[in-house]
Amino acid sequence: LLEHIESLLREGLTSEALRDFSERACLLCKIFGAPSFSGHVSFSDAYPVNESGEVLEVLTGVRAGIAIDRRTGAAYPGALYHVEYVEPGSRFRFSILSTNLPNYAIGLLAKVLRMVHQGWVRLGGFKTRGVGEVSVEDLRFAARGVTVDVEGLKLLKLDDFDEDVDLSGLAGKSEGWLRCEGGKAWECLARFEGVWERAKLAQG
Repeated sequence: LLEHIESLLREGLTSEALRDFSERACLLCKIFGAPSFSGHVSFSDAYPVNESGEVLEVLTGVRAGIAIDRRTGAAYPGALYHVEYVEPGSRFRFSILSTNLPNYAIGLLAKVLRMVHQGWVRLGGFKTRGVGEVSVEDLRFAARGVTVDVEGLKLLKLDDFDEDVDLSGLAGKSEGWLRCEGGKAWECLARFEGVWERAKLAQG
């Protein structure tokens, strides 16, 4: 597919390249991008903050360890190592920005975020040693654009596999944005997750 798309682009057939990519690329390539195609999602840097939201210096510690021979169970001679880690209880602020994503793709991102929050997915190295557990606090969801019906509190579908997502009773309106915060933000994301589960079955 990559060679085909690049060939079309070299010939100046941009609309044909976009059409073929849309029809033949996998969902993850469409969301996160691929060679010659920009993704629809960006992740900000995660800055360490205090409880007031002020940016801090990151607090780290160092843990010593030793490599083990998996065959003998004995330590490798001279295999002492040190690992730098973020101190437990550290707080970070970050954001995820998506553009022109169908609701089921938002649902996929929401599912992953929930799995991280619930401890099913850990981040970084040494996960099998208990490192990398993260929880999400002060979650906020906001949307605007031509596919967002702010007055009706809905996100409209983008393709045949997609569904409208009604956030009535959960979302509010503010300065042209549809917004959900706190516990209601998780409930909002659960509605997108439902669209993802149904779309996954329909496309599978």
